[in-house]
Amino acid sequence: MLNSRYRVQRDLTGKEAIQSGFGRIYEILEGSQPKILKVLQYRWNDDAKAVELFKKEADVLRQLNSSGIPKIDGYFQHQTKARMPLHCIVMEKIDGDTLEQWLQKNRNQPISDKLAIAWLEEIVNILALVHSQKYFHRDLKPAHIMLRRTGELVLIDFGTAREMTASYLAYLYRDWE
Repeated sequence: MLNSRYRVQRDLTGKEAIQSGFGRIYEILEGSQPKILKVLQYRWNDDAKAVELFKKEADVLRQLNSSGIPKIDGYFQHQTKARMPLHCIVMEKIDGDTLEQWLQKNRNQPISDKLAIAWLEEIVNILALVHSQKYFHRDLKPAHIMLRRTGELVLIDFGTAREMTASYLAYLYRDWE
């Protein structure tokens, strides 16, 4: 049990096309409710910047309220029996595949124009929300977009999200003038 609430079920990292640069991903249960636990890998515990980015992911998710973004239950630290701290983020488990998985299951067959436009509109609306809160996702790809069983898209993995600041925007647009 973690935090006296969560029971770890299985490690998803590296399976089912779930990858995370800094963290390991687990399926957990809170009571009978499945959730996702993202844990900062031990090797990054002493890296202040990695810990800051990991906490920032939780902060970003906390600020974004949309069915197109996983809901966060919280961030906490857990001490292992070996007294090692685990930095943990608990969030909603999205019931469905990533677009990368979906494409593989469908043998990379083209999708209809209608579906392509609908998905594009949906992801643009999700990104508009992210941008309205002054953040960039910075790692948009099929592996980071999930398709709920209801057909809705969900943008995941905000580990590289960055706040839009004047200096960052100036850096991005420096070559456009």
